[in-house]
Amino acid sequence: MIPEKGWTFSLAGAHGRTFKGEQFLLDAAPFIAGFYNQLPGGFHLSEFQVDKQFKKSPLTVKTVHSLMQNYMENIEQLTNQPYRVLTSRRQHSLKLEYRSPQKRFGYEWENKISRFGFGSDLDNLLTVQYMFSSALELYSGWFSEKPIVEPAVRYVHFSGAQQANFTNLAFTVRYQLGKIRIFAEGDNLLNNRTFIRQEQQPLLLSTDAQVVFARYVRMGLTWTID
Repeated sequence: MIPEKGWTFSLAGAHGRTFKGEQFLLDAAPFIAGFYNQLPGGFHLSEFQVDKQFKKSPLTVKTVHSLMQNYMENIEQLTNQPYRVLTSRRQHSLKLEYRSPQKRFGYEWENKISRFGFGSDLDNLLTVQYMFSSALELYSGWFSEKPIVEPAVRYVHFSGAQQANFTNLAFTVRYQLGKIRIFAEGDNLLNNRTFIRQEQQPLLLSTDAQVVFARYVRMGLTWTID
């Protein structure tokens, strides 16, 4: 940390191995069978984060760069040769946090770029999926911080193995009146349903479009009794 300059740095990492992986049988068509075996696997995680707090402005800038890798080994039944399956994820994010001195207004804006890769010794090709995400959440508390209004928007663009766009609009409104709290919230107001989902197995990678939870609006009231 460099307090007089408002800088904070952090570095983290982890590495692990295991020898209790399952062996998967490809020749059990049309099913993939698996049984307990002492096959090796492992993972690696690393992250570097930099925070900057401005003295003359209630603005904080955070940037995070991370790498996540894991692998598993399997045995090819015909040749009895081992082969490795590797997955990797690289993420770079930039986040801005702002809160006014009176806490009447603020926002959080995060932009993230992710790269997901899947490879195997059985195929020289590498499947790559990219995702760009931008999320903005606003905070406002006028009228002596009543009511509190928090609209939010998120946009996600998928490219690479699958192409898709996803936009989500949401809001939250809260009003405190003594012991009574009134609230209303809504999510996925545009009823956007397309989102790319990836599933990794020791043998294959499946990438398909999934249905997101449908649009909804919820209202309620709570009363606190001391």
